[in-house]
Amino acid sequence: MKNTKTCAYRKSTLIPGKLALIGLFALLIGLGSCSLEPEPPIEYMAIRDISKSGVKPGYSAEDIYHHIVVDVLVLEHDKAITYRGAVIYLTWFGASSRPTIQTIKLEPGANWFLENESDRIKKLTQFKVALRAALKEWQKLKADHLKTHIHTGLAHSLAFLKASGFSNDKRILLLTDGWEDSDICVFENYMGDIVSFTNSYSTISEELNAYNALPNLTGLKFIMVHERIAKYDRLCEATDNY
Repeated sequence: MKNTKTCAYRKSTLIPGKLALIGLFALLIGLGSCSLEPEPPIEYMAIRDISKSGVKPGYSAEDIYHHIVVDVLVLEHDKAITYRGAVIYLTWFGASSRPTIQTIKLEPGANWFLENESDRIKKLTQFKVALRAALKEWQKLKADHLKTHIHTGLAHSLAFLKASGFSNDKRILLLTDGWEDSDICVFENYMGDIVSFTNSYSTISEELNAYNALPNLTGLKFIMVHERIAKYDRLCEATDNY
């Protein structure tokens, strides 16, 4: 008589609810590995020309606010959410070679899973209120400075920005025609001789950098905004090329 072997199968004790729970945890782990981290933070510096001379851009504090909040941070409506951090710096070009820099900061959020959505919206609202108020005060600065230290003001502001470890994404908005009007150089003096101006680019740069060299610009993103007026068009173009 052949020996027979009986295999006993034990019924699983896992119930459907537990299986579903395990599946949910697996899904959350998968999501956490790829999308829980917020976007990298951003630093954004806006520099306004408050000198008397030159061609100033036509813009309002609300224009700049909309650009930063909607275009840069992509907060298109009151309930829009971002968990990325941001630091906004507001400063100016004028008589001082080391202008003051105002800071408005939005701390990074944890992520969409760990931070309560309504709490994040409150923080975003506080940031937007502070930014709008700061921009209104910044816009009130009178454009009456007799000197425009573009080069040294920019060197000071960029050194400040480069020294910050908050973000690797650093952007600069320049609201100016870029005309230097200091004891070192006066761009407007070249109005009647644009060729001489363009032939002097390297000499002008050497003189300005000898006074205060610009930091390494690698990784910085610039936007320059100004209006063109027929009377100044050639100098504006030459300055842009410079």
